[in-house]
Amino acid sequence: MLKPFALLTCFAMALGSWSQIQAQDLFSDVEVGTVFSSLSSGTTSKPSTPTSRITRVEQLRDLLKEGGFAPSIVNRRTISMKKELDPWSFPVLIEISEDETQLTLVLGLSTIQDISKDLTAENLLKLMSASQHNAPALFTYTPDRKRTELLMNIPNAGLTPQSLRDQINRLAVLAKGTEAIWYRAELETESNTVDNSLLGKWSASRSESEAVAIEFKSDRAFNMVFVTSGSPSKSSGTFSLENGTLTLSGSDGTQLAGKITLISAVEFRLELLPGKQLTFKKAS
Repeated sequence: MLKPFALLTCFAMALGSWSQIQAQDLFSDVEVGTVFSSLSSGTTSKPSTPTSRITRVEQLRDLLKEGGFAPSIVNRRTISMKKELDPWSFPVLIEISEDETQLTLVLGLSTIQDISKDLTAENLLKLMSASQHNAPALFTYTPDRKRTELLMNIPNAGLTPQSLRDQINRLAVLAKGTEAIWYRAELETESNTVDNSLLGKWSASRSESEAVAIEFKSDRAFNMVFVTSGSPSKSSGTFSLENGTLTLSGSDGTQLAGKITLISAVEFRLELLPGKQLTFKKAS
């Protein structure tokens, strides 16, 4: 494990004419399975008897619990919960229709602070086009919740915990796959939004033998691997982001800080020394 000064020195040495390599190449060199172990493996549940029709919110809650979620009752027809799909944590609402013939699944996407800036005509046209290509899923904007959302209606018949989970998973996968359409990354937004945009695994490299990989977690913890001449050094701790400065505080005493510029949903630039910077790419 590198000491604070040594780790900072390695970072400084790695700064220069950095060339990019694919994130998967770095992770294959760094033994991802032992370093980045935050992703939990799924569990297989025993088959359940299909529910003919859900008429009470308690039935819906229990079905979701059996499917491995942690739902909460909002009102007599609505459930709220979270769907985790690295690096996203999507808020989800599920509502039983008044005639009890269908369920409406709603996945929260981007919070809209300023409609004139964040929901332009161009943005709306892209969302409309995405809706046409991904029917029956529909991209919408909900003024009450001030956010763009992904909505889909499913028949309220013959549902099992697994079939309902599958529908929610498909919606989350679609949201992740279309993030370039609905996601807006700006450092001037609230710090929580910026933190969420950093979640996941990133890498930057100077060559095939010198690179750094960082994983940012939702609880503000990080894992980091620095590879030089084929030898990896590991560090972990907590991170914070204030006024455009990213700070890493390692449990081994490591302290690193640099100015961060979020270029897109899959790329950010980190300046550790004046005039010296690293460009990180998100792992696919």
